[in-house]
Amino acid sequence: MMNIKRQRGIGLVEIMVSMMIALFLLLGIGTIFMTTRSTYGDQQGLSNLQDNERLAMFMLTNVIQIGGYFPDPTTSTAALSLPVAAPYVVAGQAVSGTEGGAAPDKVRVRFMTASGDGIANCNGGANTSGTNVVYSNEFDISGNTLRCAVNGNNPQPLVTGVTDMQVLYGADTTSSGSITQYLTKTQIDTNVNGSSWNNVRSVRITLSFVNPLAAQAGQPATLPFTKIIPVMNKL
Repeated sequence: MMNIKRQRGIGLVEIMVSMMIALFLLLGIGTIFMTTRSTYGDQQGLSNLQDNERLAMFMLTNVIQIGGYFPDPTTSTAALSLPVAAPYVVAGQAVSGTEGGAAPDKVRVRFMTASGDGIANCNGGANTSGTNVVYSNEFDISGNTLRCAVNGNNPQPLVTGVTDMQVLYGADTTSSGSITQYLTKTQIDTNVNGSSWNNVRSVRITLSFVNPLAAQAGQPATLPFTKIIPVMNKL
């Protein structure tokens, strides 16, 4: 007598077990995907933050360190090249500013350029006028954007994601040839310890940037970045 083997299909329990395993696998894959996506987004945000920090400080440094420059020191002086002209209250004054209080500070820098010398102002313009030109560059913050205006013209946006700017001025208050104090604009104006704007040898800039990780627990809304920039004609 022949043995007849019964053919058996997949039972309901086996189908349910297979579906549960598949769901767990899909859940794991989805979790890995979301984690990878979040990590990539965080890395991109931090990379953009670092780029903005470098760019903002590069632009500020490039202008501030030229402060007080004039073309030919053998035939002229800083006082003659950069005379008193509001908001610069002292002949030869290279930097000025506005103390914002609760609002961001402003910083102003001026220098004289000769035609064709290639020295650029904060908006990238250069002197091709055929004569010497004084550029006054005013940096401010508006709408979370670092901006700069040249000679009172409309400010141009430079770097986004910047919420605040605080400025201190490194002054030689004892005529020692070295910086002795970092002072606010108001303190410089009131000649603390006999200092004046022509005693300013450097500018301490602190910019606050939007934190791309601010939505995460324990993260601050903004991140500060500080740099001390020397003023060229006071080195």
